[in-house]
Amino acid sequence: AGPSPNVNAREITPEMRMNVDYCASCRGRNSHGMATSIAAMAGATPADFGTAPIDAAQYEFLCAATAALCVKYGVDPTDPQQCYTHAEAALWDGYFGTGDEERWDLAVLEPADVDIATLAELAPKSGDRLRARIAAYAAALAEAP
Repeated sequence: AGPSPNVNAREITPEMRMNVDYCASCRGRNSHGMATSIAAMAGATPADFGTAPIDAAQYEFLCAATAALCVKYGVDPTDPQQCYTHAEAALWDGYFGTGDEERWDLAVLEPADVDIATLAELAPKSGDRLRARIAAYAAALAEAP
């Protein structure tokens, strides 16, 4: 939970306090945006998803919840500039990786023992897979009575 996505429907400035004045999600990408997440993957690496790995049911829930937000707030779930993973944002903004201040979230959807360059190549493909599921849920919601 947290504040309503409506609190991010404005320009977020550096002096604003994250998780107080706005919902923090992706560094530098909080203005006019929202995020969905799953509480999992503590201590995970791309090759080992740790003691609390994200599982198939959680992926489906994440996609369904994201679809509901897309429908409610008019976000195009097929557009990678509107609906993207943390790994994709980190690639665009220069903080992709596995270090403490870097992010690879959802670059792979199953554990993969790959080098960082391959991980970066996989990130948009994983984003595409998630966007396809989100779009399917969004289409079903749009057709619901």
